[in-house]
Amino acid sequence: MALGLVRFQGIGPASVQLGNLLLLFAATLLQGANEEIIFRGWFFPALSRHYGKWFGLVASACFFGLLHILSGYQDAGLVLNIVLFGAFLCLYVWEKGRIWGAIGIHGMNNFLLTGVLVLDTANPAAQTFGLFVFDSPSPALSAGLMGSWQASVLYGGLVLLMVIRRLRKDWKKDQTAGRKQSKNSLKQF
Repeated sequence: MALGLVRFQGIGPASVQLGNLLLLFAATLLQGANEEIIFRGWFFPALSRHYGKWFGLVASACFFGLLHILSGYQDAGLVLNIVLFGAFLCLYVWEKGRIWGAIGIHGMNNFLLTGVLVLDTANPAAQTFGLFVFDSPSPALSAGLMGSWQASVLYGGLVLLMVIRRLRKDWKKDQTAGRKQSKNSLKQF
């Protein structure tokens, strides 16, 4: 808002009540849970077992983006951010070894985008409401919060940080394994 990219339009429809927001919260959490069970609970581990974790991560994130294209999201920036978000969630599950946190992150992301902050939506078929409705005059925000360059920076930055962390952990593990192997080979003499 400070940069003039988004201007406050006002509080959403009068029909937005606490009950509606709670129902929307439950629905977005359930939707996020379904997608997480499929993509991070089943697809990512299955591909990882057969082709390696990095392949599983990339393929799972790309198929996650494809699913959203098929459901009506046509904006390239939005789909890129969905793929980055999927990669972030794969890295999170890889790090933690379980999907519960990813379910919570995904559900909260969806709730915030549809129930609290509503920017222009990239899916014209989507019927959204929120506590705050913003009207974005800028083409940079024409795909809404998820399709903006700011979201690309956020999700891309998160993915980059987690990839660096993952590579660093793997490198340290390899170094530790190498030292143990060296000690064992010295014991043989």
